[in-house]
Amino acid sequence: MRTPICCLMREGLMFQDTGTFALLEKLHTQSGFPALWQTFRTHMEERFGFGTGYYGVLVLPNHEENRFLPQMRNYCDFPEDYLTHVQEEKPLWEADPILPHCLTTGEPVSWRTLRPKTLEHEYGSELLSVNHDLGLHNGFAVPVEGRNKKSMIGLHAPYMSDKDFDALIASHGREVTECFKLIHHAVEADEERYAPLVGLTPREKECLLWSAAGLSSKRIAFKLSLSHRTVENCLFRAQRKLKATNKSHAVYKAVVLGLIQP
Repeated sequence: MRTPICCLMREGLMFQDTGTFALLEKLHTQSGFPALWQTFRTHMEERFGFGTGYYGVLVLPNHEENRFLPQMRNYCDFPEDYLTHVQEEKPLWEADPILPHCLTTGEPVSWRTLRPKTLEHEYGSELLSVNHDLGLHNGFAVPVEGRNKKSMIGLHAPYMSDKDFDALIASHGREVTECFKLIHHAVEADEERYAPLVGLTPREKECLLWSAAGLSSKRIAFKLSLSHRTVENCLFRAQRKLKATNKSHAVYKAVVLGLIQP
């Protein structure tokens, strides 16, 4: 099933560059996040030299900084070494000012322009060192908003010199920004078509909703006067219908698709 072009051409989404229309035509032939994201990534690599990236989803209204990375993992194809460094060994991501910038200003940003802000944090120097070693020192991020979420999409330019990257953004910054917004709208349109097909029962939604509130299966069972096994079965069925990898992922997808509202 294709993602209809009419669904992508939403009110307020105006394209001014022919390169953006080329990406639009490619996305029109795809369906499902993995295919849409790979199509976007391939286009951006071939046209501009961008490498791996992330599509960080922030579920409203709880878009505090510390909720970003656990959800970003679902949409991040950065090297595993990066995730190990910034999320597990030390909370280096706390030194990254890109997310606060995007949330507070709503403006696209070149990663390198925020280096002075990064250095203000105690982990700043170490984060910049890790980024440089992994070829992530230059990149571009664009904040985008959707029906029930805020997102930040970013791509890095592997081992591109500062001078070449600045020249790229100076000459193609508008088209790059449009492409970032386009993939977001393509994913949104695809999710809207997919959501009614999931078919969650009211009980499954209720269990997911309480799970999103932080309750364990046993606590949910007590609150709803159900057996623990019934709750576990409801969550398992919801996970299977949502094609999620685990319970937390099922909750996340249900919120993103607008099936539950915590």
